Amino acid sequence: MNEELKQHALRIAEILQEQGNPYQRIEIDADGIKKVSTDAYVSAEQGPKWKTHRS
Repeated sequence: MNEELKQHALRIAEILQEQGNPYQRIEIDADGIKKVSTDAYVSAEQGPKWKTHRS
């Protein structure tokens, strides 16, 4: 990875941390930029990481 690209990637990582959503990422390719996020996650071993209204 060239140094300029690395510096831009580190700055994007800082911005994502500031926004406070640890479940999002930015995908950049020659065609454009995509923000991808995970709305829910269920571990196969531990089960859901959120409480439902029945909990």
